[in-house]
This record gives sequence, structure tokens and C-alpha cells, in this order.
Amino acid sequence: MARRAATAAIEIELKSTVAGLLLQSQLALAGSELPSPIAERLRMVAELAGNLRQQLSAPLPARGDTAA
Repeated sequence: MARRAATAAIEIELKSTVAGLLLQSQLALAGSELPSPIAERLRMVAELAGNLRQQLSAPLPARGDTAA
């Protein structure tokens, strides 16, 4: 039971952090004219954060260990 609670807490923190990265990078890209190298890096951060968000949203494969 404690393991599930800890896992859920970490998952929530990760999802929140990734959502913040995605939002802030998208806002920065939409905000104003940025030098090309910076805009490209922000696009990469947004893409990576989006990919990580999808991975975190995917269901975990079932595991045989049910010990808590």
C-alpha cells in the first residue's frame, strides 16, 4: 500500500513538472520573435516534454509482484 502511494505521488510530481515544461516552452515560442537557435531549442524542449507526457500517460505493463 505504501509503495503504491509513493508511486502515485512521484507520478503526479513528474506529470506536473512535464506539463510545466511543455507549457512554458510553448508560451516562450508564442511570445515574441526569438533568435533562430533559441527557438529551435525551445521547440526541441517542447517536443521532448510532449513525448515524455505521452509516455507518462501510457498504462504501465502488468507486473507479477503485488507485494506492497
